[in-house]
Amino acid sequence: MILVVNASSKASQDLRDRNERSLHEASQWIDQHQDSQMRYHLLNFPDLPPKHAGVGLARKIGMDEAAARLHQSGHLEEGIIACFDADCTCEPNFLVENIRHFQRNPKSAACSTYFEHPLEGPLPTPLYDAAAAYELHLRYYVEALRSIGFPYAYHTIGSSMAVKPRSYLQHGGMNRKKAGEDFYFLQKLMLNAEVTELNQTTVYPSARPSHRVPFGTGRAIQHVLDGNHQTTYPYQAFRDVSKLISEINQLDTIPSKLSQELVDRLPKTIYDFLELNKVDEATREIAQNVRELHQFKKRFWQWFSGFRCMKFLNWVTEETYPKVDVDIAAAEPQLLKRIGHRHDTPETVPKLLEGYRTYQKSFQSTESLKI
Repeated sequence: MILVVNASSKASQDLRDRNERSLHEASQWIDQHQDSQMRYHLLNFPDLPPKHAGVGLARKIGMDEAAARLHQSGHLEEGIIACFDADCTCEPNFLVENIRHFQRNPKSAACSTYFEHPLEGPLPTPLYDAAAAYELHLRYYVEALRSIGFPYAYHTIGSSMAVKPRSYLQHGGMNRKKAGEDFYFLQKLMLNAEVTELNQTTVYPSARPSHRVPFGTGRAIQHVLDGNHQTTYPYQAFRDVSKLISEINQLDTIPSKLSQELVDRLPKTIYDFLELNKVDEATREIAQNVRELHQFKKRFWQWFSGFRCMKFLNWVTEETYPKVDVDIAAAEPQLLKRIGHRHDTPETVPKLLEGYRTYQKSFQSTESLKI
């Protein structure tokens, strides 16, 4: 177990004092919990460059260290790098199920572990309400992508992901982004490797607000606590993407550019976005570098990746379809039917979240579309 205690060189004295206390307490705990099957390594980085100091760099330090140790000990092939955050808890079978998962799925490069934000406890009730609304947004987003057959529909939560060290190294390791590092990292793997889901254990992320990051769980919770509603993308935006998926998957020859007939069948939102992103250049480049139709389709979806899809959703909610409250979007009848949730009126965030959780915990990642 590698614990990374870190701070920017411009961190406040209060934060430095807290880090020192954490190091002292961790050292004491390790001394009192010696275990022949577990070794603990405390890494202290108190003066990271302010430009890069943050969750991405901290996670990178720990994961790079893990990869190096696995390589040095000769366990690079069978090893696993499992991420976790200091303010999370998990079920007792967390480590065992990670091992079992990769044994059952030898081709998997990485996995996303099932998670649930705590919805009650010692913290003020509004915190848990905000965490529930944000988690519903995350689950709705993934389920909406799955419902249209999008190939990169997985949760990307940094505290609940694991990766094989060989894949970690082959794909350039963790990035240094101050937010969304987990999303960018897993999206990169999804383009060229198999990502699976581990649903036999649970990680419980903290329901804490944060001003430190520009987006993500902490910022979303703070946004709701500030009196705002948790909003998300309207389902119509996903329907528009589904039209593109249908048209590309029905191609019977490799195109040098998307035909006018195909373009005419696309929603204007998709067509305008593709034009903004120079789809003709991308299509021509792909066509020049593949010989088989299935290769073209695979390369096209690598171009229209999970990241580009999210860019479309953000763009279209600015241009055409405004964002909607998450309880309204998540109550989309097509999705409720998909997850087997009995429709009640009115739907509430807790009821909807329970339905999405139940379905996604039983979901098998082999059900996802494989391009």
